[in-house]
Amino acid sequence: MIRAGQLERVLRQLDEAVARGARLITGGVRRPDLGTGYMDPAVIVDVTPQMSLMREETFGPVLAASVVEDEEQAIRAANDSSFALGASVWTRDSARGRRVAERLRAGSVMVNDVASYFGICEAPHGGSGDSGWGRTHSRAGLLELVHLKYVDVDALPGMPKAWWYGYNQELLDAAGRILDALFAPRWTRKLRATAKSARVLWRKGRI
Repeated sequence: MIRAGQLERVLRQLDEAVARGARLITGGVRRPDLGTGYMDPAVIVDVTPQMSLMREETFGPVLAASVVEDEEQAIRAANDSSFALGASVWTRDSARGRRVAERLRAGSVMVNDVASYFGICEAPHGGSGDSGWGRTHSRAGLLELVHLKYVDVDALPGMPKAWWYGYNQELLDAAGRILDALFAPRWTRKLRATAKSARVLWRKGRI
């Protein structure tokens, strides 16, 4: 883990859970042979909502499991937390997974997945409740960081643009003709620049 103090925090949560009736199935022991911030990943069962392991953020390699009677109790247990960054629903029934996911309070909810959404730029990432601040990724992330004024969508993404890097004398001449066609002080100069641009485009087969 990132620092020795964080390791101590995780071990305290595990010790408290065991003292209150949880069963440590595997792991949860220090690994000083690897360094000061290492422990074996832990799987702990029979945890209850009253344990700090379930009430506080852990940020450690711990899988805490508890048994519920039905779908409704599972949803209540999952939502019974002030922290809600991400959630996962695991099921063979995709329709049921979607139904449960829609009722979970979390920044992101996945069905039969853990965190692949974080690598999808179109999917917003952020928490709910006391987890995280704001959003990143997607339109939601853009609106979180800026006051949207103007967004330009390239309708011809495969065509090189004159303003892209890779400037040469030809581009410089073309820019000069465009400026003359738009802003030259005399109409005759504007006309000559427009005509010359048309001839160049004709030679290149653009018109």
